Amino acid sequence: MKQTTPPLYLAAFALSPGGWMAAALNAAGDWQDLDTAKFRPFAAQTVVPVTENGIAIFTTIDQGRQVTCRSEQKDSVLLKDPGFDFTTERGSGEWHLLAVSKDAKPGNYAIGCTPRDRMSDSALYSYAGLPDFRRASIGNGAVSIATLAAVILTIWTFVRRRRHKKGPK
Repeated sequence: MKQTTPPLYLAAFALSPGGWMAAALNAAGDWQDLDTAKFRPFAAQTVVPVTENGIAIFTTIDQGRQVTCRSEQKDSVLLKDPGFDFTTERGSGEWHLLAVSKDAKPGNYAIGCTPRDRMSDSALYSYAGLPDFRRASIGNGAVSIATLAAVILTIWTFVRRRRHKKGPK
């Protein structure tokens, strides 16, 4: 009897990465919303309204140095490096994502950005509200479902082939 790899194994193999790709596209849509968000310029220690989604801080210069954005208030908002590059075109120039704040407590915060090397800074800064990241949560669910479906399909195919090899009882 000639052994062949059934197409179901291939389908199971493609199902999980397919789910990951669909989830990545879904989550990327949230960042596309940030690309079209309204930017509001601010200077050092400007009071900035923060919603429950958080804020994003942008700069006009792609900083080759560390720039820290923070709030000096008692219940300050935590701003951190997003961990990836995000650039958007506005007017006559590019704006680079510098910091984000997710899971922020809504309120008004005095925020300032300063280079860690304390050298002069000619960059302009703006902020925008972060989009609602619920689509990313839906994407995580899609990944889980696709991976589970791939595992179930693989096990089902394996058991079915084993039973077929043994023949009827």
